[in-house]
Amino acid sequence: MRKLPLIVAILLLQACNSGPAVHVYERGYGKAQLSLVADVLQASGYNARPNPIAVPATIRRNSIIYPAIVEDFQTIESLRHTLELQGLGEFQLIHRREGGHRYSTDNIGVYLVNPEAAGATVEAGTDENNGGLQLARLYYSDCSAYEADLSLFPGGSAILQSYNIDFDDKDEEVEIHEGQWQQHNAILQIDFFDAGQIVYQIREFHGRDDYGRHYGINLKILQNTASIENCDFRFLSYDPGQFP
Repeated sequence: MRKLPLIVAILLLQACNSGPAVHVYERGYGKAQLSLVADVLQASGYNARPNPIAVPATIRRNSIIYPAIVEDFQTIESLRHTLELQGLGEFQLIHRREGGHRYSTDNIGVYLVNPEAAGATVEAGTDENNGGLQLARLYYSDCSAYEADLSLFPGGSAILQSYNIDFDDKDEEVEIHEGQWQQHNAILQIDFFDAGQIVYQIREFHGRDDYGRHYGINLKILQNTASIENCDFRFLSYDPGQFP
């Protein structure tokens, strides 16, 4: 009878790890960090699998690649929250092919990218004239008919990605624009290499809702001379560590 609790524990662990396989890659951290993160995910109930294959060159920041068609998006958000609690920084979500990597319904990719290995520093992207506001973050479109994300990287690089998903054919089109960003007090200016310029007004905000206290940054369009659809963007975090 003493073996019963152990059997129950094993069955519970197997049940927790029966979800989608989470393939974990790293660049600039080393195999020890890769194994550590995989162990943390495994202990948190994910079916984690360390992968020694190199991170594709086009993935330049922490990323999670998941299937374009997802029935349980809460799994993706919970995975991102678990990873960000490890002090690795923010993770962008990608529901498309990137660097030749694409995942089916039962597989998810996690890419750990050390910012120093990517040629950037965490401290860059702040402006002392604006109270030390850190703009180097991942923003999501705030328009119901426009699905896109805007990555502002330390050092001044910017990437805007918009998505057009065909749910009937389970396929998607991705439009990518790269450029440079700079901040002037409460104004953000992005010059895209192939599409023109967009100017945003920067607005910080704090609040509280059913999920708890949050901090965010709104990017409101002031001027758009680019061949890109008009849309505001927003960064939002419920992590107290992100609060200024």
